Amino acid sequence: SQSFSFYSSLSEDQLEEAIKKECIKRKCMYGLGLFSGAKKVAPFVRFLRLFAYIDGDIEAIAKTLQLKRVETGPNVTLLQPYDEGIFYSLQIINGINVVSDIQLYLDLKSYKGRGEEAAQAIFEQRLKLK
Repeated sequence: SQSFSFYSSLSEDQLEEAIKKECIKRKCMYGLGLFSGAKKVAPFVRFLRLFAYIDGDIEAIAKTLQLKRVETGPNVTLLQPYDEGIFYSLQIINGINVVSDIQLYLDLKSYKGRGEEAAQAIFEQRLKLK
């Protein structure tokens, strides 16, 4: 997937709501991914950036939400998925779309830094057969 980094002064909750509303308005799919999705399903690692997959015009959505394009210090990363498979088994948690546990696990597993810990938490809490 292609990623776009931005800065926003909105809180994480405000951003989630704004992305949800904008995607509904534009009739495009979205789902929180990576650490943002992990925080909803298996809170473990605190990561101060919102990650969301959006199958729509990311530049236009970013402009509407007044996200500022940045090279360093982003707190929002919007990802353009290669295909709709990203949204397979989308889950709704507290009214917000989150990609599947498997997708979260795979994305985090390959994310440097704290990704592996978060992937492990998802595996332990959500994927491991009890």
